[in-house]
Amino acid sequence: MRYCDNCGHKLREDDVFCQQCGHKAGEPLGNRIASGKTGPPGTRRSNVTAVIICAVVFLCVCGLILWYIFKPESSGSGERTAASHVEGAVLSDTVAAAELTAEPDSLSPYHKVPAVSSGASSVVRQEGHDNTAAMTLDGLDETSWQEGAAGPGIGQQIWYELDGTYEIKYLSFKLGNWRGSSYYAGNHRPRVLRITAGGVTGDVTFPDGMEEYWVTLSNSCKADRIVLEIRDVYEGNKWDETCIAEVGIYGKQEEPK
Repeated sequence: MRYCDNCGHKLREDDVFCQQCGHKAGEPLGNRIASGKTGPPGTRRSNVTAVIICAVVFLCVCGLILWYIFKPESSGSGERTAASHVEGAVLSDTVAAAELTAEPDSLSPYHKVPAVSSGASSVVRQEGHDNTAAMTLDGLDETSWQEGAAGPGIGQQIWYELDGTYEIKYLSFKLGNWRGSSYYAGNHRPRVLRITAGGVTGDVTFPDGMEEYWVTLSNSCKADRIVLEIRDVYEGNKWDETCIAEVGIYGKQEEPK
């Protein structure tokens, strides 16, 4: 098949000039086959373009696969990252089975464990209000610990020193700012807490609700110290602090040897 070198119009074998544009017809069909020029002039350019497009698509796909394999882990939405080191942290290599459960029908033989002191990695300073970790132990729903780090407090910690070594079995939580429904919605609430009791650690994911939640530790957790770390939050609609209103620690004291 012959085509006009100027406009690509199909030519008959005996055409000397293109009937479409009047351009002189190109070389005979035999010569065109020998030289590899057997299609319209745009065909070779189209083939090159297709090869380039395929190569670009292939490189993009490879890049996406490599990014997915080696992408950094995220601990939260946006730019949130867990703090690499927070004062008071307890290091542990043992994972505890910490599960969100219903309130136990009976706590016996466990009882509420007193904490002799408490602390936090950061606190909001607010005139007329105490927002320290001690507010989570005062039995008042309207008071709370409010972390004071920039952002939603991912990686911030609160800890409790117990008055002895206990086998910890249950923990209870009232998460968020319980001063009122508008304060609850306005502040961040913990979504995931990392609980460290003695030498074991477990992450617990909580629903978002203004109610008391209970966590049961199935492993034997002998501890004289409890650490809670914020790993993720439900975002508030007004303020940039994550709050915890109340924490209860339940265990039984280790029998003397």
